[in-house]
Amino acid sequence: MKEEIQLKYTEQAIKRLEQLRKDHLRRVERLIRERKYVPGESLIEATASDVEQAARYIRVIHPKRSEIRRMILYTYIILGIAMVFTGLFYSQFREIFFGNPVQAMLVVVGATLVFASFILSRLLKIREERYRHESKNQVDEINR
Repeated sequence: MKEEIQLKYTEQAIKRLEQLRKDHLRRVERLIRERKYVPGESLIEATASDVEQAARYIRVIHPKRSEIRRMILYTYIILGIAMVFTGLFYSQFREIFFGNPVQAMLVVVGATLVFASFILSRLLKIREERYRHESKNQVDEINR
């Protein structure tokens, strides 16, 4: 069996971990308050299941997963472009729409794949930028 490698934290790392713990606690508390708020009540009792449900909303972004998603999207883009060109240049343009409905379908499906992939890749990039911006703001709050 493999020997467990010890991990030693620097003073700054310990401070950052403590701040991260506090940040997660604030997020969990905010989610529980939002979920269980009743007008007129001054006390909200949090149960273990409340904490579990709140924890489901707090996500850790895995860079490898977003890279894989990006690669899949770009693969769809390439496949879509290939389908469009295959559909367009497989035969004469007129034959595509009048003589061969399969080619017309290739053009339409390919164009749809290209369009959807570009939109999804742009949304993914926006989400990642938003996450980076939120993380930067949290680090700025810590350093204050």
